[in-house]
Amino acid sequence: MRAPIRWPIGLYRVAGDSMLPTYQPGDTLLGWRWFSPAPGQIVVVTRDRLLIKRIVKISGPHIFIEGDNSASSTDSRHFGPVARRDVIAKIIGKL
Repeated sequence: MRAPIRWPIGLYRVAGDSMLPTYQPGDTLLGWRWFSPAPGQIVVVTRDRLLIKRIVKISGPHIFIEGDNSASSTDSRHFGPVARRDVIAKIIGKL
């Protein structure tokens, strides 16, 4: 059995207020899946659902993520760091 084709780009929809003012709820974002995570990047993370957050710190295999609107964001301040392998795309633009 062959592994599924994994395209280098993906489309993601902003679902809440956590990334205001950078991105609005309903914005469609373009993500690049082949990248190396770095602080300052906005990324898509898989947890129990997809999250769009900014990388604030990388510590070995763990990444700390936060929303730009800290008053309305559930992020690493609440659930701790995420595994680097759970970061699936870097946001490269808005459609």
